[in-house]
Amino acid sequence: MILTWFASLDGELPRDSQQLHGLVAAEFPNEGRVLYAVPDRRIIAVQHRHPVKRSVTPLGLVMEERLIDAPATGVQVEFSLIGNATVCKAGKRRALPEDKHEAWGHRMLSDALNIHDMECETLTPATGWRKGARLTHHRVCYHGHGSVKNQANLERLMLNGVGRAKAYGCGLLVVNPL
Repeated sequence: MILTWFASLDGELPRDSQQLHGLVAAEFPNEGRVLYAVPDRRIIAVQHRHPVKRSVTPLGLVMEERLIDAPATGVQVEFSLIGNATVCKAGKRRALPEDKHEAWGHRMLSDALNIHDMECETLTPATGWRKGARLTHHRVCYHGHGSVKNQANLERLMLNGVGRAKAYGCGLLVVNPL
């Protein structure tokens, strides 16, 4: 897997999550599911399989590109995730209240990581329009430290993403060994 950080050349990335999803999909047309996160309106991190062939793209200027792998079991790590902390009730998906965010993060990551500490920050929702309907994806930024409990499970989460709304900038798990 490759993680590439882009900086917007126009000051800010599109605010419409559907438009941003389209830009990412167009930049990586042969990749299948591409995970990405927007930690800042001027920066986007994209996880993909093939190297970016140019330094300036519609997503912006390539700042950094590096190969990433799941660290081995037992390795101490720092992790970050922008997740879509939701629950489905009576067929409707709803954002979890803030007091449930940490439990959601632990539940989603516990098969892969022994979490030592974790902070949760509610972000502004990602919104956009698709086929005339308004999209809203509630986002929570998780950041913490832990150790790898199961490398295979961690690799699966890093490759497939965590939770829902992956096409709209949620689910990218970034793990760095300490």
